[in-house]
Amino acid sequence: MRIYSLGEISWRLRRTAMAAMASGIVMAPAVHATPSRSIVLVPPTDLPALARQPGDAMFLRDASDGRAVLYVEQNHGAQLALFDVTDPSHVKSEGSVQLGASGPFDFVSPLGGQQELVRFRQDQGGAVLDLHKAWLPSLKPPPGIGS
Repeated sequence: MRIYSLGEISWRLRRTAMAAMASGIVMAPAVHATPSRSIVLVPPTDLPALARQPGDAMFLRDASDGRAVLYVEQNHGAQLALFDVTDPSHVKSEGSVQLGASGPFDFVSPLGGQQELVRFRQDQGGAVLDLHKAWLPSLKPPPGIGS
């Protein structure tokens, strides 16, 4: 019989919650999407060079100008790549922003308006991704922590 420590149980619960949330995010658009008669496959060689770099966490949102923006955390949180995915068959690189984060992170939840809560892995705390400028996001300390 295996005995789990409190920290391991907490870690497992967080992982389960994230998996459930991710599957809900993936499935939600499919529920409201209109049926398509064709599937578009884009080979990696047709993607922008920045999209071929490895990334861990991704976040999709609508920009105020009506375009769909995909944010991809890269280089262990140091860089955030930006892509215009309004037309998924023609992904456009919009560049990248150096964040200077303390490590890899996950997108957790919206904080209202143009902000997203991120949580650093390995219990390194959290931060706020400020998206007021959709194409020039910045990472800030969470409210109440100071600047």
